[in-house]
Amino acid sequence: MENSLYGNLPLDIGLSCPNLETLYLGSNKLSGHIQSDISNCSNLALVDFAINLLSGPIPRSLGNLKYLRSLNLILNLLSILECLYIFEMGNLMIWPCKT
Repeated sequence: MENSLYGNLPLDIGLSCPNLETLYLGSNKLSGHIQSDISNCSNLALVDFAINLLSGPIPRSLGNLKYLRSLNLILNLLSILECLYIFEMGNLMIWPCKT
């Protein structure tokens, strides 16, 4: 559901929500980077940032979220730097970038 939220994601998002299980911020106008400390929200099972204006790399730390079952990042300005990201059976697999 679109909420018309706009602006940057909080820089301390991973520090302010350690027990969060669902983070649904899809279909808004959020910008900025996904901070690597989002993995401090160690109970996250669903993350949806789809259809925003997020940019920068996809944090490798998302692979540390052991309960993550759904990750939706489509329709953003994120870079994957020619890396292969596969989300499979609750694990985010990240293959090294081509050099």
